[in-house]
Amino acid sequence: MKADVVAKYIRLSDEDVDTGRGVKQESDSVVSQRRLLDGFIEGDAELRKCRIIEFCDDGFSGTDFRRPGFAGMMEAVKRGEVGCIIVKDFSRLGRDYIEVGSYLEQIFPLMEVRCISVNDRYDSEGVLGTAGGLNVAFKNLINMLYSRDLSKKIRSAQMARARKGEYLGGFARYGYEKSLEDKHRLVVDPEAAEVVRKIFTMAAEGITISGIVRYLNDNGVLTCVEYKQRKDSRYQHPGGGVKKLWGTQSVRSILSDETYIGKVVWNRSEKSITTGKKMLWHDRSEWVVVDGQHEPLVSEELFALANERAKPKKRDRSGVDMSGFKRAVHGEEEP
Repeated sequence: MKADVVAKYIRLSDEDVDTGRGVKQESDSVVSQRRLLDGFIEGDAELRKCRIIEFCDDGFSGTDFRRPGFAGMMEAVKRGEVGCIIVKDFSRLGRDYIEVGSYLEQIFPLMEVRCISVNDRYDSEGVLGTAGGLNVAFKNLINMLYSRDLSKKIRSAQMARARKGEYLGGFARYGYEKSLEDKHRLVVDPEAAEVVRKIFTMAAEGITISGIVRYLNDNGVLTCVEYKQRKDSRYQHPGGGVKKLWGTQSVRSILSDETYIGKVVWNRSEKSITTGKKMLWHDRSEWVVVDGQHEPLVSEELFALANERAKPKKRDRSGVDMSGFKRAVHGEEEP
């Protein structure tokens, strides 16, 4: 091998859930995968002489290859630090048969990295010609079809729970935290709730989004991401890293979120291989909205006024702000 280092890759996600009992399948658990891989390595005369490192993604879908553990492993591969990758089966690498096939047939061979899938009895060192590759392609296709079918079933179950008013987010919305008695119910987080109320109040008073952003940053208010990570180290920002400054999009997102008037809103968007897109935004008619499920942080009147005042000002084709001119014409006062 190019390097005497074997990388164990372990992945577990919500796809590996026993829907009947609500617990993760033991055969797919992180501990079980680790035990299987360690046993295989110990039983191989060549592999057990190598240095073993481990990369793990717990709670990440196999349909998305932007996983921290997988990315870290590939960085090590690029640096020439890994000579062999070993997984429980192909589905641990991923459930997109085209992507997995690309890694097995192109990327790993190009990087001179051996790949072993224990349960599939696959070892790239022993694959010659196209017959082995065809067998791998069929297995990866089956994994993807399985994931697609499971995704539909999970989403259908989530839809039923959302209609009952259960909160289904992995983390509570900023300003709330999950109830200790019921993780599907939100309770007020006093510290963050004060920031949310301040944002709505300032917007209702006619302060611009930029002005609110400037106020929050000047006063050292932790961003939503920083605050959530301080409260729960498991929280990871989708964009990677910690956002240090408030931005206009963060404030607009808060102002437009009906969670703050006591509503549970679900199905605004969908990220799933069943859509054929990275993200699909649904029309409001497709949303699931259930009122009165938790304590509101602001009144509906304040919510409506803040959003009305926060609307972008209309500009004519020359880019000149015409809102003041129109108010003057109609005898209206400045807000």
